[in-house]
Amino acid sequence: MNMKIGIMIIVLMSFNIISAQGLYYAVELYYDKGNINIKNVDIEFSNKELTNIVNERYLKTFNIAIVDNDKIINRIDFGVLNVMFYDVINESSENGEFIDGGMIEQDNASFIVYIPYNETGNNIIIYNDNQEIDRKDVSKFSKKDIVDKDEIDTETEKKEIFNYVKRNMKERSLYFMLFILAVLIIIIYLLIKPVKKRK
Repeated sequence: MNMKIGIMIIVLMSFNIISAQGLYYAVELYYDKGNINIKNVDIEFSNKELTNIVNERYLKTFNIAIVDNDKIINRIDFGVLNVMFYDVINESSENGEFIDGGMIEQDNASFIVYIPYNETGNNIIIYNDNQEIDRKDVSKFSKKDIVDKDEIDTETEKKEIFNYVKRNMKERSLYFMLFILAVLIIIIYLLIKPVKKRK
């Protein structure tokens, strides 16, 4: 009975690892006295779900969206990470007792937010409520061919980036498939292994 439970746990953990893998746009933002600008966008692979901090009590909340020709594919919230918390410890106390603390709001801050990758997305847009603040062209990461055919260098660069992303995903998928195969072999071995009778 314990063996069956152990096998089920291994299988569930294996499928959880596979389902969590994914690509994200890592969007570097610069906050300056209420204004937000997109500094840079990159692609990041993660085996776990990447989420953004949202706390309406302490952080100003904005939206980030990936769009395909102005059609919103995905839109999520994020908090502006311009707040620092601090604690004051009583140095004369043996237990390191906290005697004060608070929050400092910075006028300027750089931070990264994540939004799931989409192969047809061509722009990332930052919104404050429904008002567009800034946008960044990310078509170089897209599978869609939206670049003018005369722009040879840009087209080549875009293909190289997309091929890199696709190759990275294939390699990761192969590793996970090999891992699952090894788990299945172990499970089959444990199930058909003859039980030695005690004399």
